[in-house]
Amino acid sequence: MGDTNWVNNFTPNADGDAEWAEGMRYLFDDANEKIGDVQKAIDCFMRGAQLGNANCMRQLASCYESGCGVPQDFAKAREWRAKALGII
Repeated sequence: MGDTNWVNNFTPNADGDAEWAEGMRYLFDDANEKIGDVQKAIDCFMRGAQLGNANCMRQLASCYESGCGVPQDFAKAREWRAKALGII
């Protein structure tokens, strides 16, 4: 999956960045280069999104688009992308 060392070196702010970074750690398991604990990642992204973090919202949109950890739902994906952009 490539080098995700940037996730380990990420310094979070109080606006959901910590949830995003933690979610990314759960999502990608570098040791085995495979998907990690997707449900824990989704939980982190949801908490971060509730704090208004756009990165978490974009990640949720991607999960809904691909069906990664959640049922595939293009309407929810569009909604999360719009929220991340500040449209709604």
